[in-house]
Amino acid sequence: MISIAIILPDTNKDYLANTVLDGFRALEHTKEYLIRISPRFIAVADYSDWELEDGAFIQFAQKADLILFIHAKYSTKDLVEKIGLWNKTVCIDGSETGKNNRYDFAVQNTLIMGTHQGGSAVQYDLLKKSRSYFRREKPYYEGITPFPFGIEDRFISYTQGQQKDIDFACIFGQDEYPPLRKYATEMLENFCVKNGFTYATSKTNSLFNRDFRNTKSQEKFHDILGRTKVGVSIGGGGYDTLRFWEILANNCVLLTESIDIYHPNSPELDFKRIFGFKNLFDFEYRLKEIGALIRSGDIEKYMDMEEYRKILSTHSTAERVRELVRISLAASA
Repeated sequence: MISIAIILPDTNKDYLANTVLDGFRALEHTKEYLIRISPRFIAVADYSDWELEDGAFIQFAQKADLILFIHAKYSTKDLVEKIGLWNKTVCIDGSETGKNNRYDFAVQNTLIMGTHQGGSAVQYDLLKKSRSYFRREKPYYEGITPFPFGIEDRFISYTQGQQKDIDFACIFGQDEYPPLRKYATEMLENFCVKNGFTYATSKTNSLFNRDFRNTKSQEKFHDILGRTKVGVSIGGGGYDTLRFWEILANNCVLLTESIDIYHPNSPELDFKRIFGFKNLFDFEYRLKEIGALIRSGDIEKYMDMEEYRKILSTHSTAERVRELVRISLAASA
């Protein structure tokens, strides 16, 4: 059994941390890993049975095979320093540039040149000292492995044979960053009204459907996706977004803004159900193309179960953490 200590963001939420925790929980029955986590993280699910207070956690981490440090806005880097075992420490960098900065070529240039300031920059000290380094967003320099969100079990509302009575779903928590979200939603609504397609664009979060972890709103969103043929995803402050994976998790066709989750020639997302677009012109073209597929019934060919099962297995959170552990243990200390 491989013992792993996970240092989580302090007194806050973090989506990439949930990906990691969900993956290990999904594998708990295999007895492959012994997991303990730092306290005070606000998780979507209950991981209190893994949680240790700081002193006990440090003692566990010092004897563990690997230490996973989730680098985020509210990271507890002091725990990493107190443990001090960089030869066993794996950095998981979930940062993003935020707002509309991923469209800014000046920001992209500073990230590539290594002169970018702020939390979204590569943490060069950690890259140099850590056993391995995983990052949710580009740049992926030598020594950095892409680590996007994964499909959590809680995302999946679809059951085989379920009726797909909603043609398009295009729902965002906020549509200010980037503006493409707002304009794409408006274009989709007009297209559906004009051509007689059903659609869902209303936010699932409301005063009557809200909790601190936002799970009620997410559950409603997943239920909608389970009934949906085509889901629309557009990145927010980063390219990678839970919505991208939630749509795939529910056996939908994915109409997505072109994203930089992997390297350009990577086969990781070579699925026939993914339709990409770069701008509103492309989006309009794709709507007409997919609308014709829905009208003819050929859209069913893009939602076959064999590909769906492959997506669930290769992009599950369990597969994410298994790969992370494999790469980290193989890395030179």
